[in-house]
Amino acid sequence: MRAKDIRLFCFIFLSLIIIFFSKILFKPCCFFIQDILYQFHPYRVFAQENIIKGTLPLWNPYIYSGMPFLANLQSSLFYPFTILFYLFNFPLAYKFFVVLHLFMGGYFFALLMKSLSNEKIFTKRVSNIAILISAALFMFNGCMSTRLQFLSILGVIIWIPLIVLLFRRGLKDKKIILFLSLSLSYQFFSGHIQYLIYTILILFFYAFFEIFMLKKGRIENNLIKVGFVFIAGGGMSIVFSFIQFLPSLEFLNLSVRGGEGFDYAMASIWSFSFQRAITFISPFFFGNPVGEKCWGEGQFWATCVYIGLFPLLFSLFYLLFKQKDKIVCFFNFCLISCVILAFGYYTPVYYLLYRNFFFFRWIRYPVTFMFLSVFFLCIVSGLSIDYLTGYILGFFGKTDNKAWMKKKQLWIKGLIFIAIMIDLFIFGMGQNPYLREIFFSVGGEKIEFLKKDKEIFRFFLAPNVYDEKDVEGINHLHAWINLKDNLYSNINVPFHLFNFDGQDIRIKYFDEFLDALVFSSSVEIIDKLLDLVNVKYLLNSFFPNVGYKKMKDGKVSIYQNVDFLPRAFFVNKAKFLPEKEILKYMKSHDFNPSEEVILESSSVQKTKGQEHSFFNEEESREKNKGEIAITEYEPNKVEIKYVLKKSAWLVLTDTYYPGWRVYVNGMRKQIYKADYCFRAIYLPQGKSMVRFFYEIPHAFRIGLYVTVFSIILLLIKMKNTACLWCKAK
Repeated sequence: MRAKDIRLFCFIFLSLIIIFFSKILFKPCCFFIQDILYQFHPYRVFAQENIIKGTLPLWNPYIYSGMPFLANLQSSLFYPFTILFYLFNFPLAYKFFVVLHLFMGGYFFALLMKSLSNEKIFTKRVSNIAILISAALFMFNGCMSTRLQFLSILGVIIWIPLIVLLFRRGLKDKKIILFLSLSLSYQFFSGHIQYLIYTILILFFYAFFEIFMLKKGRIENNLIKVGFVFIAGGGMSIVFSFIQFLPSLEFLNLSVRGGEGFDYAMASIWSFSFQRAITFISPFFFGNPVGEKCWGEGQFWATCVYIGLFPLLFSLFYLLFKQKDKIVCFFNFCLISCVILAFGYYTPVYYLLYRNFFFFRWIRYPVTFMFLSVFFLCIVSGLSIDYLTGYILGFFGKTDNKAWMKKKQLWIKGLIFIAIMIDLFIFGMGQNPYLREIFFSVGGEKIEFLKKDKEIFRFFLAPNVYDEKDVEGINHLHAWINLKDNLYSNINVPFHLFNFDGQDIRIKYFDEFLDALVFSSSVEIIDKLLDLVNVKYLLNSFFPNVGYKKMKDGKVSIYQNVDFLPRAFFVNKAKFLPEKEILKYMKSHDFNPSEEVILESSSVQKTKGQEHSFFNEEESREKNKGEIAITEYEPNKVEIKYVLKKSAWLVLTDTYYPGWRVYVNGMRKQIYKADYCFRAIYLPQGKSMVRFFYEIPHAFRIGLYVTVFSIILLLIKMKNTACLWCKAK
């Protein structure tokens, strides 16, 4: 692409972005809907606070009863452009992030189209304005504009056209594979594996086209060449991202997605039904999520496939009347394959893939495979524009005046481009409501009430609270602050409030404990488990029972649990049970969390002979009077001072996880998995200091060394390449 064309394209892309985001770029406003509010704002603020303090945020104590943060891919800690959120406040960083990514996505798509055109992959050379239309479609199609709330998805999608381009060039120049692997590692760091899998699927589609349809050389040689690029590019991308890959793999194995992954019902939820095909033409047929309720299966962002009426009609016309071209056959194959995958449980194909390919067990929402069809339609739309304008001019009569024909074609394409942009802007700008930036930093009356309580405690949202999402207030901003005040999902994190629930992938044994609590049919058992996990306040839309007193009235009220246990407390008695029997016993009336701790029977062999008082029943009957105080509670560290007249168990109701270590007066002790998913240690009598540390995991250290070493090698390689290029010049 010529420098003049690049400058023109960049100018048009920036102009389109400025128009699209004009409501937030030139005002102190920001998009706020759904996951921006529920997950990405809390996580980016949490990471920023820790990094400013010089602390690596390994652990997030504010949701569930604590969970890994660095190992969680959604944290995107090492994604290069996440640095924006460390340097600026969230609204400003979010604007920079989205604008930059949409611009890069359009630019990369234009480069891909130009490369495919120049190397005669298409039947005819594609005009610059057709390339511009394809790139703009990629930037502002319905899939993209409804996913602006998902920073992790956006950070994966925009690299896809560049990766396809680098994959193609890597087949000819092995040095390009380095840049291919870097781009793939950026996708991994961004934090959404499902769309990374979609990227690999697109590369498989193109590899099939390169080997079996272009037929450049022998098939065996092409297979070896493509296989080498796949293995080398994929392998090096894993090496570059080892710093994130190893901790995340450990976390994944311990999470609900570990082991065998999702069951088929969960893996195939939100499949693309035949009725949904109408949304290609009428995106709001099943309702508009902004201002009205949607009906049908799946959320609007997942099922949205709108690319505009004109691009869809032009593409279908082109695919129908140019079926003899190899490239058209390829696109037809890709589109049909993507639609079949998106149908999910409506066809037997998805079940066969689920049974035979492991990565289909790790992903959900088959409907999102339709994004692949949108990607291919963006390419086809550019081709169809050139074809149809030529067809239209030919229909009204040809002329030998080439300058006149060229001018007329330019005018027609320009009008088509403007019509497409108006259509997509009307759709997309309405899908991203905005509020004043102050919305992110203020809380309502309930948040302020909870912040005033300086005790270490957790709160919990009763399941019925999630049905109370009607927005009410004296004005638009006040109404949404009132909704935010119910502390859904991870909204609590920036306010340093501890929620026993949250929104993210759960550790498997914590998930089982939470299900046992939420789905218990006994109010007594629910109250007992809430007492155990340090829930001092319950947010509920009705009065729970006599064990609570109302502290804050409202549609969703705050009730104080008068019998809650502190975050750390002593018990004398330890009961050992097989893992499968622990939850059953905890849900029985015999379990008393304030007097006993339940440990796995597999711990008996480790403890027997070391601390004999574990099994001293006489000692356990006596009430142990001790003093305990949490002196420091940080994300990666907990310090507890205690005084004991005799040895006892210390129970800390934070999630048990392999990375935690404990030291008593400088001596390392063993942490036991207590009450199914928490921590306990055995303490000697006396006055001592207990320090829990979340040590930098070995997986992270190994990953750090491998990543740094590989980057150094990459820099050396790039330096040598640059030197050779200078000598050649």
